[in-house]
Amino acid sequence: MATIQLSELTKGDVRNLSGQERGLAAREAFKVDELDRDPNPVLVSVPAEVDTINPSFFRGMFAVSILSLGVVGFANHYIFDANPQVLEQVEQVVKGTIRDRSQILS
Repeated sequence: MATIQLSELTKGDVRNLSGQERGLAAREAFKVDELDRDPNPVLVSVPAEVDTINPSFFRGMFAVSILSLGVVGFANHYIFDANPQVLEQVEQVVKGTIRDRSQILS
């Protein structure tokens, strides 16, 4: 199983992942476009010290994936290992991305 280690971004110093540009850079760095096509699930490991993933960062990193895979497909393909607070944030942003897709694509 491929793994995205967000600790590579946080280096133990960051508690809040934010910014669309940073999310887009993370998408490129972790080759998320390729991972979207991988038939196997992908583990996304969020360090324990991260307590917030801002919607702008998450959408920068995963909006294309969510829109192409759909909510269920995304949830089945990307398995998040994170604290409960972050998991709740992820769930809300995924649902919001589908709801706001026309704004995101423009």
